[in-house]
Amino acid sequence: MKLALKRMLLQGGASAVAPHWFRVEHQDCLGRHTIGRVPNVFATHHALTPFLAHLLLDGATGEVVLIDELSGAEVARRFLNAPERSGRPLSASSRP
Repeated sequence: MKLALKRMLLQGGASAVAPHWFRVEHQDCLGRHTIGRVPNVFATHHALTPFLAHLLLDGATGEVVLIDELSGAEVARRFLNAPERSGRPLSASSRP
């Protein structure tokens, strides 16, 4: 993992309350791979932008997904190979 990505994952700061964690996964034809965890972010596609940027620079394809670790629900998704579809909101019917 690149140094800049490691630094980004370690940021989050101290908090008086327990952090709410989200898992970031890269999904492609080879499967699902956890690429990071982030605390206390807004559960929108904007939280995936730094991960998306790193994957695009590496030439990756597929999707980046934000998953609420408490519920296991997919809460946001960004597409690497279809920018015009990036950031579409997940409807209730598209969630697992």
